[in-house]
Order: sequence, then C-alpha cells, then structure tokens
Amino acid sequence: MTAKEILRIIYWILAIGGGVFGLLNYRRMPRAFFWLSVYLLAAGAIQIGAYFSAVKWGTNIVIYNIATFVYLSLFFGIFWSFSSEIKYRKRVLIWFLIGLAVLCFRIIPHINESSFLPGTVMVFNLVIAAAALHSFYQMLKYPSTLRAIRQGLFWLITALFFYHVSSLAFWAMTKYLFISNRAELVYLLGYTNAVLVTLFYALAWVSIFVAKREPSDIKEQ
Repeated sequence: MTAKEILRIIYWILAIGGGVFGLLNYRRMPRAFFWLSVYLLAAGAIQIGAYFSAVKWGTNIVIYNIATFVYLSLFFGIFWSFSSEIKYRKRVLIWFLIGLAVLCFRIIPHINESSFLPGTVMVFNLVIAAAALHSFYQMLKYPSTLRAIRQGLFWLITALFFYHVSSLAFWAMTKYLFISNRAELVYLLGYTNAVLVTLFYALAWVSIFVAKREPSDIKEQ
C-alpha cells in the first residue's frame, strides 16, 4: 500500500467519522456545524464513490463535476449560518451567486466530458477563501469573550481558508505544469493534494471538538 493510498483511507475515515460525530452533537454547537457535518459525510461518500468509479470505469470527472454544486450549497449553509447580520449575509449571498453563475458557465457545457478543468476548482477556491476572509473580519468586528483558539468557529473558518488557499495554489501549479508540457510532475503533486485534504479534515475535527466544549452561553451569542 502506497503513502497516497494510506492518506486516502485516513481522510475517508476523518470525513465520515467527523460527519457522524458532528451530526450526533450538532445541537450543542453553533448551527454552522450542522452544515459542516453534512458536508463531511457528503465529501466522504463522494470521494469513495469517485475512487471506485475511477477503478471500474477509468474516470470520475462527472462525479466531481456534480459534486462541485453539492459542495458549494453546503459551504453556503456554513457561511450563511456563521452570522445573522444582514450585511454579512448579503455579501455571502452575492459571492456565492457569482460563484454559482461562473461554475454553471464552466461546468454544465462540459459535465459529461472526461477532461478535468482546474480553472473550475480555482474559481470555487476563490469563492470559499473570500467568504472565509469576510468571516474572519466578522469575528474581529464582533469579538467573543473567549480567546480565538477556544472558539470552534475560528477553527472552522481557519480550516476553510487554509485548505482553499492551498488548493488554489495547488491547482494553479497543476495547470501551469500542463501548459508547460511537464505533466509527468502532476503525479507527484497528487501526494500534495492528499496531504492538504487530510489536514483540512483534521482541522475540521478540531473545530468540532472545540465547538462542543464551548460554554453554552457563548454559543448562543
């Protein structure tokens, strides 16, 4: 078993396990963690399905094209639940509608094709990273009495920002290597992507544990 296969199994376990644990405890946490839990379950199921699709039929691009819209909807739920402030929600809605429009334009005409479009993922990454940055600003605007590292939402937004900025850099590099006719190096980058996904799910776990331990009066604010 290769290192990449081991990482794949680890992040499957983290995704499915985190989703189940989060759903069992979401009533003790801010609403955003319900959507995070659903996302983790969906991501785990989609990745497992995509793996076996690639093994059996040699491609999983159609699955990931459809999954992009599922992920966007669930991330919208996370950010919409992050704050009830009207201005914040309006900006989140605008970003996600723009992202949805661009993704529809890029994905739908090619949804049944077997070629992967790195630019599509990069657009997705930009939308999530922008929403995460605005959420950090929202936390600074309305500071909690708890230190940041004791807030589940801080860890959640950190996880989202870290992963999607890193993923943006990863796919930009992948696209560059293809354009430069150095596709043989893309295989090595596959390990980088597996590490990033594993770290993202691990940080999601941390956010769930921290949120579960927050005082109930803080969660209600």
